[in-house]
Amino acid sequence: GTVIEPELFTVFPNPASGEFQVVLEDGANMVEVSNLLGQRLRSYRFSGRGKTSIQVSDLPPGVCIVTAIRGTGRQAKPVIIR
Repeated sequence: GTVIEPELFTVFPNPASGEFQVVLEDGANMVEVSNLLGQRLRSYRFSGRGKTSIQVSDLPPGVCIVTAIRGTGRQAKPVIIR
């Protein structure tokens, strides 16, 4: 059967303008924001569960990829920047 990985994080609002919130679940300790070419635009480290706002007002409108990392596990979600 299919193995469903638990969500490492939630992100809102999406679409976002100016900033968005990232809420990490237990164990996720890093968040990266990249463009569609895979270039890292932001990188944040955390210890344990947490919530942070990520400023994107200086980024051009379009889609960015937000990736949460826990050990060797990664989960990515697209976020639309207005």
